[in-house]
Amino acid sequence: NVAGESPAAVEAARGRALELASAGAGLLQVRAKTLAAGALLGLVEGLVRELHDSGVVLVVNDRADVAAAAGAGGVH
Repeated sequence: NVAGESPAAVEAARGRALELASAGAGLLQVRAKTLAAGALLGLVEGLVRELHDSGVVLVVNDRADVAAAAGAGGVH
């Protein structure tokens, strides 16, 4: 969950996602109800790149357009 729209909130969410992936999570969902589309796309694109070799499936909450554009594993 991205708790806010600030760059610090986005970076904190990114960091949590990477921590969970290294701890063995197999599926991660990005939920960012208030984040602007461009910022959400940037976050998801980065996570898709960073998680590519880990086998973690990344899904995006509510935004099929962002999931598809970023190459995420799905949408919830």
